[in-house]
Amino acid sequence: MKYKYLKGQSLVTILIVVIIAMMLTAGAIMLTVTNTFSSSAFALGNEAYYTAESGAENAIIRLLRDKSYVGEVLTVGNDTATVTVSGTDPYIITSSGRAGNFVRKVQVTLGYPDSILTISSWKEVQ
Repeated sequence: MKYKYLKGQSLVTILIVVIIAMMLTAGAIMLTVTNTFSSSAFALGNEAYYTAESGAENAIIRLLRDKSYVGEVLTVGNDTATVTVSGTDPYIITSSGRAGNFVRKVQVTLGYPDSILTISSWKEVQ
């Protein structure tokens, strides 16, 4: 009769194991969701940067064809690049790429010394 009080012990052990397994599963799911959101944000940030670069490259081509070009809003896929050109020699091209809620900017400085297009600076700005 010494096992009379041990009938519910296996049920308690199973409940503890199930609770621990549920906590581990919930933690793994939260980690997966967090990584998914981080990856999406990283991808949108890169997309905004490449959209800004596309706007800057388009502005360089437009300046080669027309030195009075001052900028435009350029659609690149589902994203937009807002391009402005200031100055006369050197020209300063500022291209702002927007993808979703992310905005990244690229600034290019170029000139025409000896009638040859020369890019002196290409950088990302805030």
